[in-house]
Amino acid sequence: MHTQSFTSPSSMNQMAATQSGDLAWLFDSYRSELMAKQIDSTTQLQNILHWDFAKILHALLEIQSVDVEKVLVNFFADQAGAVPEILASVTDLRLNHLGFEIYAPLDLLRNEFDPWLTQLSLLLGEQVKVVKSLRFPASPAFRQRVGAVAEIMSIWTKVGKRLLMLELFDIAHPLDSVLPGAATESVDLLSAAEHAPAMASLFQNDKIWHYAIHVPNRHSVELLHESFKALTASHPHYKLAYASPVQNRHDGSFHTKIINLYQNLELEFATHERLRGESAASIQ
Repeated sequence: MHTQSFTSPSSMNQMAATQSGDLAWLFDSYRSELMAKQIDSTTQLQNILHWDFAKILHALLEIQSVDVEKVLVNFFADQAGAVPEILASVTDLRLNHLGFEIYAPLDLLRNEFDPWLTQLSLLLGEQVKVVKSLRFPASPAFRQRVGAVAEIMSIWTKVGKRLLMLELFDIAHPLDSVLPGAATESVDLLSAAEHAPAMASLFQNDKIWHYAIHVPNRHSVELLHESFKALTASHPHYKLAYASPVQNRHDGSFHTKIINLYQNLELEFATHERLRGESAASIQ
């Protein structure tokens, strides 16, 4: 496997570095999961942990600032007439969640999360804590899409007084083609306002990075899916992620996804109908 370098900016050096002994223990403990991703050295493991931390930091910043109406206007820039109808289906102008691929296996990532919360709190200037999480296998439709076994973890984090949800995808495939192509050595992670646009390069090869937008019910999802089906038939730079809306029995969601191939961006339109008595489990 080609080694991806990560040149840490000065503020990344303030992150609690994983000691070489810890890295060796992590590598031995999660060897089979790492081999599935063709991570075969502690140096590569250190690199992917840096990338995962940076992506989570960026996502927590972005989800607080993204405005759904602006996202729709930009995403459907050449289909401006469609935006008012889509916007009428939206119940919240804040993102429901932001989803993306993480590179470390989920079990390993959980091991790192407590010290990361401390560093995220320092970098964001507000306390960051995990309120709850829900972990489940990816749907058959998603596994078919990526051609690999995959797991998902939804994590609800509280940043100050704001509750933010991230959706992390652990895909058991080689990472050569999906790791970011260049280090962000010029980025100052302590400056949220300056680093957010530059850090977007972190997601340049992430084919499942998406913004999730909440709509009120299943009927809304179905109507949007049919509308998007017509759009993709006449405008091939738009693509549906799935032939039909997807029901996720684990988190109670029902959603469709549309991709803008020019922008390498995916929007998910989802409603959540959690089953009675079902609750998300805390991270152990």
